[in-house]
Amino acid sequence: MNKYCVCFCRVSTQQQDLVQQTNSIISEAERLGYDKDHRIIIEFKESGITLSSNERVGIERLKSEINQNPNINCVICWELSRIARRADVIYNIRDFFLERKIQWIVLHPKVELLDENGKLSESSNIMLSVFTSFVENEMSIKKERFQRGKERNKQLGKYNGGTVQFGYRVDENGYWRVCPETSPVVVLM
Repeated sequence: MNKYCVCFCRVSTQQQDLVQQTNSIISEAERLGYDKDHRIIIEFKESGITLSSNERVGIERLKSEINQNPNINCVICWELSRIARRADVIYNIRDFFLERKIQWIVLHPKVELLDENGKLSESSNIMLSVFTSFVENEMSIKKERFQRGKERNKQLGKYNGGTVQFGYRVDENGYWRVCPETSPVVVLM
């Protein structure tokens, strides 16, 4: 019976590139003995911030592959935040892997979920908990920075995204401006 490895790669935006992540994960899979016929590559470009695991196409595809192929015994990802940025989602995935005795390898920082006996590695579980806290805290800080930036832009009269209201436009520097072509219609109404 041949064993398979899932190489799971995710970036958050359409502009980001998956190549470096995918190549590093494939190299690790090869080092572990998974040739190209025994690797399943899952690449996705989707946010990992707000979505729960069952709302993310990449995670759902990962679970589906594992449920359909009982020969999958390993999942490799670049870093913990590529799976999720929320603790509840990370622990949900960890438990999903544990129930199926699937080795989960995170490359940066290096964590292997199972020990050599196929049991939860106590030290890896502790590391996973610590790194999950870092990932979640990082997102909290990013959200706070983003909110402060939005508030600052609002105070400066700068555009923050979304629909530009009829009668206005956004200038080349990102500031709201009255649109001379459409603003008379607003006044008339």
